[in-house]
Amino acid sequence: TSQGDAAILADRVRQLLGLDGTGVTIGVISDSFDLSRGAAADVSRGDLPGFGNPSGHGTPVRVLSEGAAGRDEGRAMLQVIHDIAPGAELLFAAAGYTQVQLAASIKALVEAGADIIVDDALFPAEPMFQDGVVAKAVDAAVATRVVYFSAAGNLGRQSY
Repeated sequence: TSQGDAAILADRVRQLLGLDGTGVTIGVISDSFDLSRGAAADVSRGDLPGFGNPSGHGTPVRVLSEGAAGRDEGRAMLQVIHDIAPGAELLFAAAGYTQVQLAASIKALVEAGADIIVDDALFPAEPMFQDGVVAKAVDAAVATRVVYFSAAGNLGRQSY
C-alpha cells in the first residue's frame, strides 16, 4: 500500500499478469531491521509479511543478522518490496561496519536462497579501480545467478 507500488505500476502488473513474487526470495542488506521494535506493528498493518498479516502473507521476514545500530532502513526497504511483490519470501542481513561484514552478509543471503539481493550500503574506502572484497562477493553471488542491485549508498547524484 505504498506510493512506490502505484508509481511503478506494480499493482497493475499483479492484476494483469498475476505476478506477485511467489517463488522468488529477495534479500535486503541495510543498517538494521527491528531495532526500534516496530516490525510487529508493520505485520499487523499488512506492511510486512508474518504471523497475523491481514492479507494472509504469513511467512515472516527471515533475519539472518541484525544491525548493532541504525534506523531500520532495511525494514523500510522490505516494506516497499512487500508492497510490490507480496508473495515473495523476504530475507534481511545487516551490512555491518566493515567491507568484510558486508561481503559476509552477501554470502549469507546467497546461502539462504536469495534470488535477488538489494543493498543500500556504502563504504567510501572500497577500491575504485580494482575489485575489493565487496565487489568480489557480488561477483560470486551473480555467478550463482543471483540478481544484485545496489542503491549506491543513497547518495543520488553524488554517486558513480
